[in-house]
Amino acid sequence: MGNSLKNAQKPPERLNNPVCQQIVYPNKEVPVSVDWFRGKCPANSKLAYHHDMEFQFIKRGTGAYFIGDKNYPFRKNSLLIVRPREIHNFIPQAGCFVEKGSLIFPVAYVNKFQKPHKFSADFPRHLSLSEAEAMNVEMLMNQIHAEASRREPYWREMLHFKLREFLCLLKRICLRPELPPLENPIVARLIAYVEQNYSRPVKISGLADEFGFSHGHLTRLFAHYTGMGLKRYLLQRRIIEGKTLMENQPGLKLAAIAELVGFNDFAVFNRAFRIFTGMTPAAFREISSRGIKR
Repeated sequence: MGNSLKNAQKPPERLNNPVCQQIVYPNKEVPVSVDWFRGKCPANSKLAYHHDMEFQFIKRGTGAYFIGDKNYPFRKNSLLIVRPREIHNFIPQAGCFVEKGSLIFPVAYVNKFQKPHKFSADFPRHLSLSEAEAMNVEMLMNQIHAEASRREPYWREMLHFKLREFLCLLKRICLRPELPPLENPIVARLIAYVEQNYSRPVKISGLADEFGFSHGHLTRLFAHYTGMGLKRYLLQRRIIEGKTLMENQPGLKLAAIAELVGFNDFAVFNRAFRIFTGMTPAAFREISSRGIKR
């Protein structure tokens, strides 16, 4: 971290496959996705955000989810909840086998069949489930997936019913006190600093002195809580903000967007964007202009 933010703009030569932030639903008419993962997760992950509601049920495994600016440790029978557009990162324990299921859907879709009681996304970020609750959550997720896959008579009605049952179960569990996140004031200050200054060419070489820690300790501390180094976090945060500007302000020129998010050189922005998203800024703008979010 002895380089300036300007130097930090240069992306690494090799990264693992980027996290695709587009939620692809098997049926656009019923945009609900249930997926299961079983295995060892890669050590290096990427910041992610999307426009939909996400529930991650941890059946086996240990690690943490970094959501917003806090670290939420998980273990067997944990449920992690990510609200729309929240920046998050999955941090599995090194070498640990993980079995987890994800349920994702747009809030607007649920509101269509929740009337007159609209869906509220104000769930806590982490719930610890009893064995019985974990069994019910797994069963409901599998039933939702089965209804969407088989499409037998009245499958839409059954899927809506099971999804409402899932949400009602979570509301009941939420009546218990929320598990506190693993917080660190230094990491929180660093993230706040990035949020306020990611668009500026300020130096980060003095951050260790400013925070009163050695360079190595500050780097390890930040990586432990967020799952990545500060320089990598900064690059991805800039790319995420660039994507947001492209979606919300389609009239802005790409060169202007690059400058607004802290890249003085458009070629560097273009290359970093392609590495972290798998496409160029121009390609992303074309897709987002058609109403497809990535």
